[in-house]
Amino acid sequence: NNRPIMPKKTQSEVLGDLQEETDSSLFSNAVCPIFAEPAHSQDELGQLLLTLHSMAVELNKHRLAENRLLQSEKISSLGRLAMGLAHEINNPLANALMHLELLRHSEGVADSGTLTRLKTIESNVTRAMAIAKDLLNFSRAESAAFTELNIHDALDCVLSLLEHRMRSIRVQTFYCLEMPQVSGIGSKLEQVFMNLIQNAIDAMPQGGDLLLMTEALDHGIMVTVRDSGPGIPPALRPKVLETFFTTRHASGGIGLGLTVVQSILAQHRGTLILTDAPEGGLDAIVTLPYRPTSAAQDGANGTENTTVLPPATA
Repeated sequence: NNRPIMPKKTQSEVLGDLQEETDSSLFSNAVCPIFAEPAHSQDELGQLLLTLHSMAVELNKHRLAENRLLQSEKISSLGRLAMGLAHEINNPLANALMHLELLRHSEGVADSGTLTRLKTIESNVTRAMAIAKDLLNFSRAESAAFTELNIHDALDCVLSLLEHRMRSIRVQTFYCLEMPQVSGIGSKLEQVFMNLIQNAIDAMPQGGDLLLMTEALDHGIMVTVRDSGPGIPPALRPKVLETFFTTRHASGGIGLGLTVVQSILAQHRGTLILTDAPEGGLDAIVTLPYRPTSAAQDGANGTENTTVLPPATA
């Protein structure tokens, strides 16, 4: 019999090896030794390793699916909460605006100073109502029907919702003057730019510059979100597209932002490129076709639509 004889191990050695292998994170995209296909062997230890390999792979799949479902439920619950809050905020604001209008035209209010103050109050109430409306539109579950939309409206809506986070950030918009409309799902594209702009804000905790640029291409449009932050460290570039990867654990980050962006862009047959900005910082470049194919509208979830370019060399 020429079959090679595998070296025997004690029970404690086998258990020690398995413990070291399973200590690796089950949620990493890196290859864990226990997930690697063991060499085929006819002896009992080889069969045991094959069985353990299959069990570990299935356990990993189950835990990933369980966590994705949990995060999806959390996002859905937050959407319902935001919609309820928007309704609750909007109703008293509408009532306050109505009484302000009545007060402004009452006989007892005639001096210019009082009218100016009432006008200021009215302006702020109107602005608060607009924010509540944007929040309501952003949170509302929208059908999967693609409609013609202006991408500038989506960008302006997101900027309005995030205005409170950008007090120390200089925002500049360079919009294409004759921007064609694109076909897409408005709330989902707003979600794409909400995630990208929030990432840009988070990259500049001490303030900086945020640039939004749009351009009409031959077969679609391009939107660039540029920040003046530190960019993506080379060591993290291979990881930024991993589900649940985040550097913002302390602020509540769950690492789903770019995963959501990839999924939505795949549905719209769009692309995302993350690359160094010319003068430092990061460019997140989104391209969208004017008319996605019918296959795209049926839904897609691939991640090959996203590219993280290596650092620029001097």
